Amino acid sequence: MIYNTLGEYLPKLESLELYLSEGFKEVAMMYGTTEMSYRKAAKLINRIRYQASATKARTLQEQTEKEGQKIAKELSKQSNEILRKYEEMPKANIEIKKEQEQAKDKVEENLKQIKQEYKLTDEEMEEIKSNPVEYEERKESVEIAIDDVGVKSQKESRLKEENKIEEKGRKYHQTTVAVIKNETLSYVISGAGQIEVLEMVIAFLIVNNLYGREKIFFVDAHRALHSNLAGSFSNQKIQIILDWYHLEKKSSEYLSLAIKGKEQRNQILQSLMTLLWQGRVSSAINFLNSLTQDCIKNLSYIESLITYLERNRPNLPSYLLRQKLGLRNSSSIVEKHNDLLVASRQKHNGMSWSKDGSSALASLTTLKLNNQVDPWFNSNFFSFKLAA
Repeated sequence: MIYNTLGEYLPKLESLELYLSEGFKEVAMMYGTTEMSYRKAAKLINRIRYQASATKARTLQEQTEKEGQKIAKELSKQSNEILRKYEEMPKANIEIKKEQEQAKDKVEENLKQIKQEYKLTDEEMEEIKSNPVEYEERKESVEIAIDDVGVKSQKESRLKEENKIEEKGRKYHQTTVAVIKNETLSYVISGAGQIEVLEMVIAFLIVNNLYGREKIFFVDAHRALHSNLAGSFSNQKIQIILDWYHLEKKSSEYLSLAIKGKEQRNQILQSLMTLLWQGRVSSAINFLNSLTQDCIKNLSYIESLITYLERNRPNLPSYLLRQKLGLRNSSSIVEKHNDLLVASRQKHNGMSWSKDGSSALASLTTLKLNNQVDPWFNSNFFSFKLAA
């Protein structure tokens, strides 16, 4: 009897499909489709092979989408296995190791410097000290920045999809990106939706022995994300920090709509941001309430800004003190990865994308950023470990 190895060692192909070599995938996808259009990538691979039209742009697009789907499937598989094994393990009380006295001494020392540098009164210093946001010991914590990035959906795809949102009459495909970082190493996770990505983040933290650490999340003010974080880490010590860039941007937008005159708006914005930078949220709100009617053109936006600050008060630290302590204040690291993963390739010249096409490119670029290209193309496996 002749044993047929086709179904055991090689994946089944559809009509006109070919087995792709490791070298072909690396050149065509890592240096091709993740960096340039499918048409240009096809031209590149055909030029390298000295074959004018051996690979069509449409064929390369289908191969890229298929590879990206395989990566996403493997990531989901690994995450589910890790979470299942963790659920089956006996649970021990998780203790957050933290050098409390040392951290306290650092805070007190920097508070004294701030008082002298900014010539603050005792009352003003007391407000900074009473800020409810704690200050982590960086060696004993893990930083996680999360954000969503959307690309325009193709018009031909009009079906309602889970990861599609409507904004100003347009439909978008959303990719959620998370960057997990300790003192020296980082790892990128992307997926179609916050819940899916947060499950992968939990699995990653477990396998890298980081789940017991204090987790510091740097996010925007998206209420759904805050709710998802609270639900996913309900039994864990976490701290959510509102990204300084988003806070400043939102404040500027509200004041632009509320205040008469650009020069007056800028002066009020500068005073407001100084108070928020110091962590004096109550004083910032009082300052907004004290604005006189002659400088306001629309009071409702002042009220909206006050509501925004009140709602996010638990996530507004003393950014100044965090800076002095050498702690992060911004989610800029995930903004950068949003650009690398999605925006730089998918958000130019009016481009629009299918759900599979957008996700596939994000998955392949994530593979590249995590230095997992060789193991994946060699054995269809990648390590769920922090990347240098």
